[in-house]
Amino acid sequence: MRVLHAYKVYFPDSYGGIPQVIETLTGLSRRGLETSILVARVLGFGRSFCTDGARVRAVSSLGTVLSMPIAPIYPFVLASCARKADVVACHAPFPLADLGIMLGLPRRTALVVHWHAEVLGRPLLGRLLAPLVRRTLARADRIVVSDPTILESSELLAPFAEKCAVAPYGCDSGYWGRLDDGQRQAVDTIRKRWPRLVVAVGRLVSYKGYDVLIRALPHVDAHAVVIGEGRCGRSWKLSPNGWASPTA
Repeated sequence: MRVLHAYKVYFPDSYGGIPQVIETLTGLSRRGLETSILVARVLGFGRSFCTDGARVRAVSSLGTVLSMPIAPIYPFVLASCARKADVVACHAPFPLADLGIMLGLPRRTALVVHWHAEVLGRPLLGRLLAPLVRRTLARADRIVVSDPTILESSELLAPFAEKCAVAPYGCDSGYWGRLDDGQRQAVDTIRKRWPRLVVAVGRLVSYKGYDVLIRALPHVDAHAVVIGEGRCGRSWKLSPNGWASPTA
């Protein structure tokens, strides 16, 4: 079986949650499957390479605007590659993938939409893209969400609820059983110093909700460490209650 994952960016051009999910899925499903990944460059000429048993094709991009690569050929490449795939796994949101799906997938090709998020923080753009997204959801054979609350709160998903399945993100819990002596000692030290520690890792952008976490900290018995880069982080300042944004 041939599976094609479609998203906007991938390692090593960009590190993030959705590329990590794709890497996990390709690792879990490697046996008996021919897996490929179609993405765009953050900036630069296209290239192809193999990683962890999956073939990756990253098409050329003129740069990135509003978190989306400017890759005009992406929809056409996706439509072409889909003709050779048995399953297309589209990781949303990515409007260029929606355009590629609109160009037409073979009837025999199954479409699975991994619904990671909606277009947030840009209401006008969201409304403009809604018809295109609905077309993709109508074509989908299955829509995967990570939590029931995503389905319950989405107007776009509501008409397609019968297609939706909940598959929470997993983690390698066995990792903590493979620590060496030095790592275990470091964990014990952290636990003693910060018994209730919240660690958040990701890009520091508004829709991630880090400002909510920061404003909540003075009201809970916990410490937080936020790891990442982005425009929101530049606006935070240190207050007597901890890290806070100017609007806190």
